[in-house]
This record gives sequence, structure tokens and C-alpha cells, in this order.
Amino acid sequence: MLNKEFEVAEKRMNEILNIATQKGGFAFLTPDEDLELDKVSSIVKSYEDVHLIIGTPQTMYNKIKPNIAFIEIGNDGTYGVYIENSTLNYGIHGTGKTIKEAIEDFFNSYKEMKEFYNEKGKEFIEATFEFKYDVASFLEYYGKNCLRR
Repeated sequence: MLNKEFEVAEKRMNEILNIATQKGGFAFLTPDEDLELDKVSSIVKSYEDVHLIIGTPQTMYNKIKPNIAFIEIGNDGTYGVYIENSTLNYGIHGTGKTIKEAIEDFFNSYKEMKEFYNEKGKEFIEATFEFKYDVASFLEYYGKNCLRR
């Protein structure tokens, strides 16, 4: 496989992963984006399987496997989003009066952390996130949305 094909596929894969992160996860990709991600990920994986790209902090694991971001409701009724035990070299969190606000703040923290690392000349590991709710937050969020329908 040509090195150029790998570079193009890896670049496009990262672009689609950023789109997924901005949209809030893989579930929000369009069918075309999802199909293209599978295609370019396969090219990248095939190249990495043969060339054994190892040792860089940003691995295939971090690029494709989403980090778990937990959403919880606090005693004061506000929401928090945080990552725990991730493979990332940084931590981020977000807070808000609603789950939506907390997730937006979480992504803002991600953006700010990326900018901070770039300013300091540190390597920043790009990431995607999968959100998981605690039971109270889940019922609060989906209970309200179900009642609106």
C-alpha cells in the first residue's frame, strides 16, 4: 500500500472523527460519513498492521475508540460532564444548568485544552467521546424529552 494513500486516508479519518466529536458522537454522523469513516479507517488499519506504527502517544486506539464522558446531576441540580481513567494526557470537564449546557461546556474545555497544549508546545491527543448518564440524569433528561412529544 502506498504511503500517500495512508496519509490521505488518515487525514480524512481525523477530519470525520472531528466531525463526530463536534456532532456529539458517532451516532450523529450521516450514513455517508459513517461509510467513509469505515473505508478510510480500514485503509489506515491495513497500513498500520503492516508497518507497525507504535510508540506515539496518539495511537489508533485513541483515534477510533471513544473516551467515556460521564454525565451526572449534582445535589444543586446542575449537571457535570467529566472523563475518568482515559488514555488521554489531559483531563477535561464541563458544567451547566442543563445537560446540553454541560456538554457544550465540556467541548469548550476540550477546545481550550487543545489551544493551551499548542501554546505550550505540548503534544495534544485528539479524542472522540461517548456520553454515559448516571440513572438520575438519564431519567431527568429523557423523561422531560418524552413528555414533550
